[in-house]
Amino acid sequence: SKTRVEEAETSLKNADINYQSTLKGQSMDYNIAKLNLSLLEAQISNLEEKVRRIKETCISKIDGMVINVNVTKSGYTPSMQPAFVIYNDKIQVRATVGEYNLKDIKVGQKVKISGDALGEEVTVNGTLDSISSIAQINASSGGSEAAVEVLVSVEPSSIKMKPGINVDCNVLTQQKDNALKVSLDAFTEDKDGNQLAYIVDSEMGIVHEVVAEFGIISDQEVELLKGFKKDDIIVKNPSQALKEGSRVKVVE
Repeated sequence: SKTRVEEAETSLKNADINYQSTLKGQSMDYNIAKLNLSLLEAQISNLEEKVRRIKETCISKIDGMVINVNVTKSGYTPSMQPAFVIYNDKIQVRATVGEYNLKDIKVGQKVKISGDALGEEVTVNGTLDSISSIAQINASSGGSEAAVEVLVSVEPSSIKMKPGINVDCNVLTQQKDNALKVSLDAFTEDKDGNQLAYIVDSEMGIVHEVVAEFGIISDQEVELLKGFKKDDIIVKNPSQALKEGSRVKVVE
């Protein structure tokens, strides 16, 4: 009987050890499950925040009509394309201004917009809205030039401009009524830096050399302040051989 008692006590101890081990294992499993639950809750919260931000960024800042959709349900969003393209009547023109003319432009100046898509001799009015704070280098076959991007808002007009078309923008940096102007290619420079032009004397068949005084200057034309009249015939692209009294013939 003593042996049976000892066996019973040993079995009881083993059972207690197994019980305690089971309790520890269950406690560990509970703690692991609790930790996993906390991680899942954090992931859900993070995903909810992402969904909230996506919903906010998907709200357009302008009123208009969606004309192009580049996303599909449950699909990947394109990395180099907008998700939606929205059109409204508040058109802006994105243009570049060369460094030569940069000093003359400022926000608020009036702009004349033209182009093949608008029709021949048709212009639309605009206003210079913003000027980029940095310049970009534009490379071409003729070399490279620094240019600055500008935004031009288009004023309401009966001429409807379409997004994506190409237009030319002329910024009105200065304005003068009844100004006498001529193309810049009508002048040559002498050794003293004077700008010379040659006016044709039709009766005598010769040219007269005139020193020009410039007023407003653009990239293609210049205002003449004195020494010229409205009906003067001026030689374009004069050669170096041309001088006072040279004989010329006017070709119609």
